[in-house]
Amino acid sequence: MPTHSRGLLTRHGLRYLTAAISAGSLSLGLVISSNSLASASVKHASPSGTLTIATDEPPQTFDPIQSTNSTVDQMNLNDYNALVQYGPGTNAPLDPQLATSWTISPSGLDYVFTLRSGVKFHDGSSFTATDVAFTFNRIAKLGLGVYTELGPFVDAKVLSPSKVELVLSKKYSPFLDALSRVYILEAKLVTAHLGTDEGQSWLATHDAGTGPYELDSYVSGSVAKFSAFPGYWQGWTGHHVANVVYKFLASPSAQQEALQSGQANVAMNIARTALPAFKKNASFTVNVSSTLEEFYVFMNTQYGPTKDVLVRQALADAYDYKTHISSILGGYGEEASGALPSAMNCHVDIKQPTFNLTAAKALFAKAGYAGTTLTMNYEPETFEQADSFLLLQSDLQKIGITVKGVPSTFPQTVTMLKTPATTPNLVALYAFPVDPNPNEVLYQTFYSGFADGKGYNASQYANPAYDKLVLAAQQTTSTATQCADYAKAQQMLADQYVAINVSNPDYVTVLSKSVHGYDYYVMHTQTEDTYNMWVS
Repeated sequence: MPTHSRGLLTRHGLRYLTAAISAGSLSLGLVISSNSLASASVKHASPSGTLTIATDEPPQTFDPIQSTNSTVDQMNLNDYNALVQYGPGTNAPLDPQLATSWTISPSGLDYVFTLRSGVKFHDGSSFTATDVAFTFNRIAKLGLGVYTELGPFVDAKVLSPSKVELVLSKKYSPFLDALSRVYILEAKLVTAHLGTDEGQSWLATHDAGTGPYELDSYVSGSVAKFSAFPGYWQGWTGHHVANVVYKFLASPSAQQEALQSGQANVAMNIARTALPAFKKNASFTVNVSSTLEEFYVFMNTQYGPTKDVLVRQALADAYDYKTHISSILGGYGEEASGALPSAMNCHVDIKQPTFNLTAAKALFAKAGYAGTTLTMNYEPETFEQADSFLLLQSDLQKIGITVKGVPSTFPQTVTMLKTPATTPNLVALYAFPVDPNPNEVLYQTFYSGFADGKGYNASQYANPAYDKLVLAAQQTTSTATQCADYAKAQQMLADQYVAINVSNPDYVTVLSKSVHGYDYYVMHTQTEDTYNMWVS
């Protein structure tokens, strides 16, 4: 899982991986069969009405290779499908989608998928194994975006029109979970528009999917419009909207105005201070959902004052966690308890440092950094990041420590992370797991291979003992063994004060009473399931 903010490049009570993993469904040689989706027949009902969603950031592209970015993923969920997929809600298992079943070889290196029949792309072409192989091999060739989620994937082979084999170079237990973000492209259509960049330019504003909605138009940074695809394989029985419109409004006040004026009937970024009034207004519903997210202030473990563990411990003691939850989040969230979000499987409830400026001052002095100046990177348009900077700056000033803010966009932050020397002492970022596997945080965020600009290791953390634990967890299908390794890894991060683990924020959406069927898509971070929504 890339650790990131809801910047232009990324976005992004469960305690489980999935029901399948808990039941041992990743055991070698097991055959996984389709659920009730296999019997879904295409019935051409008549979707009606328009669902208009106000959200803050436009996608950088519509190319699903970048689906680890939740602003892109939010769009992709409309017009694409994956082989397997999580449903919305907090207890969704990993279900078949474009696949109906699969087998895993005894070696754990070969995954063979049987594909759903009767599926059409939006231009009417039939979906086959050729499209699956093309999609995966394109990802491997480009080495971008979702590629980092596929671990040791090396090749996709067409066995027949309805069977495809995905080949790994070594065992990788998170592989199936990661497939929920690999959206299948129409090979023939994309090949016709490959250009010089494997179709990235064309897919940035075009649709090559099998999903319930087709991309009709996109006004860059302003509005994206989708319409129901009549031939969608799941059909249109029941309630569905005919059109989905996204309005990209950066300002919470602009979203509030759009919602109140009827120009939008869903708003995803209303200011916390405005929520009490919406709760009292009978025309609206305020939906509060648990998430897999965690907000951190990462500390540079390789360079500057924060290279000293005593300084990192002092900073952890100097953060006012309770004020963050009550004032910054307005009570919509809880204090973090360790580096792994509390809703994820294998989470260990690690005691947080307690806000104690006296102890922090003594630690700064012991480390020889009394009166030092630190830099903190944050995104000014993201309220939790900006306010966390102000909170920490204010409290550290009381004990003689200066914190200078480094306001920046997420792309600018990524550039800073290329070397320890250019990485600020403190970096405010979120972990937005792309699936509920602990690998998405403990590996993607803290593994040494993702430091030095190779990923989103914002602490520049490099510890061979830690790496050994998270890599071992990838090689076993035993949940108990994985959790034992992950427990040691979490304690190691806590003991070494790699980050200030601040909050597990809730996700709050305000909806008009005319909107029905909304269910926060926990597994897809800051997204919604438009197919099951309707407007009265």
